[in-house]
Amino acid sequence: HYLQLARRPPARLDAEDLGELIDDVARLVQPELEQHDAKLTLALDELPPQRVDGNQLRQALLNVVQNAVQAGGRTLRCTLSADAERVRLSVSDDGPGMDDVAIAKAFDPFFSTKAQGTGLGLAITRQILEDHGGTVTVDSAPGRGTTVWFELPRRSAPEGADVGDDPGRR
Repeated sequence: HYLQLARRPPARLDAEDLGELIDDVARLVQPELEQHDAKLTLALDELPPQRVDGNQLRQALLNVVQNAVQAGGRTLRCTLSADAERVRLSVSDDGPGMDDVAIAKAFDPFFSTKAQGTGLGLAITRQILEDHGGTVTVDSAPGRGTTVWFELPRRSAPEGADVGDDPGRR
């Protein structure tokens, strides 16, 4: 994890269907969800492909979903929406929530509330979002769960670009 934070390559922006990207992560975490008797529901607006680094964004989303399950969330919801300027993705859970001190430190490297945690997952997530020109924020309180928000600049892929193609490489 430390090497991912220290040596991550720059974001490589390709045309990605964010709905499919989120579906990929949901399928990937399904065994962990079942193991913890948790459920993830998706509410995804249809968007044209966006220019993002799909692998990095998958990692960021995976970090957040796994944290929600490991913190005790059993009902998770992932949403995707956009306006003319921003794409918004959120992951909400019904876990124990975090106090103000934990929220303030959540994205600090090596901060973890888990006994076995490295404290690097959310630090990597923040860096990935910043590399995309975006932000990640947390809304939480003890006893009411947590919502993590990703906001990215809207970068629609050029018309006719194949999903997974980088128009800059042509």
